[in-house]
Amino acid sequence: MSAPSTATDAEADDGPLLDVRGLRTEFHTEGGPIVASNEVSFSLDRGETMGLVGESGAGKSVTARSLMRLIDSPGEITGGQVVFDGEDLLQKTEAEMRDIRGNRIAMIPQDPMSSLNPVMTVGEQITETIRRHQDVSKSEARQLAIESMDDVGIPDAEERIDDYPHEFSGGMRQRVLVAIGFSCEPDLIIADEPTTALDVTTQAKILDLLNEMQEREGTAVLMITHNLGVVAQTCDHVGVMYAGNLVETAELGDLFDRPRHPYTRSLIDSIPEVDTDYDELPTLDGAMPDLGDLPSGCNFAPRCPHATEACRTGGDPSLDPVGDGSSRAACLHAADLDLSESTVPEAGAGRRDIDRSGQPLFEVRNLKKYFDAGEGILGNVHLSWEGGGLPTVERRHVKAVDDVSFDVYPGETVGLVGESGCGKSTVARTALRLLEPTDGEVYFEGQPLHELGSSEIRSLRREMQMIFQDPQSSLNPRKTVGQIVGRAMEKHGIATGEEKRERVGDLLERVGLSRAAASKYPHEF
Repeated sequence: MSAPSTATDAEADDGPLLDVRGLRTEFHTEGGPIVASNEVSFSLDRGETMGLVGESGAGKSVTARSLMRLIDSPGEITGGQVVFDGEDLLQKTEAEMRDIRGNRIAMIPQDPMSSLNPVMTVGEQITETIRRHQDVSKSEARQLAIESMDDVGIPDAEERIDDYPHEFSGGMRQRVLVAIGFSCEPDLIIADEPTTALDVTTQAKILDLLNEMQEREGTAVLMITHNLGVVAQTCDHVGVMYAGNLVETAELGDLFDRPRHPYTRSLIDSIPEVDTDYDELPTLDGAMPDLGDLPSGCNFAPRCPHATEACRTGGDPSLDPVGDGSSRAACLHAADLDLSESTVPEAGAGRRDIDRSGQPLFEVRNLKKYFDAGEGILGNVHLSWEGGGLPTVERRHVKAVDDVSFDVYPGETVGLVGESGCGKSTVARTALRLLEPTDGEVYFEGQPLHELGSSEIRSLRREMQMIFQDPQSSLNPRKTVGQIVGRAMEKHGIATGEEKRERVGDLLERVGLSRAAASKYPHEF
């Protein structure tokens, strides 16, 4: 990967499509400014794909939104340049940026349910983008929208163009976002975690689709992700972010063969191998520092196995070239460290044996959950005539869960896998009585959940908890994280007052967040 260019605007045709130079984005808080994107520099050529990776909170999405000037108050871009096709976007007026967004630079967001307008058809949303940037009639825009939907593999596009987002599966909704992104044939696509909520099969299809569209249109792609598997499948070169800083940039092969920063090595080591039986899954201990209270030395030093006193006290190192290739790393010891080999201990005996001689903790027997196939009182009623006799009445159902049985023993982890729409989540929700079962039996510690009343079920909720898939729709946006986590403790009589606050802080630290996260709202993550 090339270092940031110093080419003038007149030399744009010979330079990179995107040249980010010292980009700095701050958020003004009561405790002082928080630098979420700190002196970030990288470049991206036409037709290339660059991955921007790191843990949640590393600054990836803030950097991406800064490129498009989509930072709202209390955030502010306070320094640097974003040179796109020879012109600094930070010097553009807002009216000029509106002509660029969606037209020459488009973003594919990560959550289609919150990104698509639920009261507009998908066709209206695609044509809105097309008509904003192209001089075409309404009918011409509609035809272009149908072609865009065809291009991204949505079947029966001419019929489905008038459907609403909720009428599509998760994978198809993501395809709609890809169609919107490519509808004006942009020069640059920013894909912000485009496959996070998708199953692996759908994820692979979306990534293949992005690659196909990129090759067809010659578009450059900035892929924002925490998934190194996605990076390996799609990217030409990679930038690794930590605590608002780029800590390494490298060509794809160099990054995996010989990472230059200990954090990159830790990310690679955290990828579990399917054919390995681990005593424990490899993880990176500790948590990213609070951006409002950074260490005096290298930001990664508190978690780094190679840190020295100079790392802890010498300030945060700059991103400098390392070795003979194009790799750059922000590490005092990058030139001396050999990080080409994994630091994960050799696999042991794997998971402990589970004693299945006793009673299962959780038993599901012949569970069924059917939904009516039609709408209204008679929507699922079907009349059939056979043999010329009287008609028979049949009720049609969607068999979301049909005769499922399994056991879970104390201390055991049972995986339920399958593609989107196969019934996994419905099994879980029905087994926990969040949905009423059509038939079947469910026992928890011997108690028949299928026979208990609603008040009896509520008393068991403390013992049976569910971690939902989508934090955007599961967390109350009007409550702080501390209030959300603490509410369950109060509800079940576990803790109140100061004890509750301490427990909330302990729980946040156990999942890799700081205690200060308790005062944040869900949208601030």
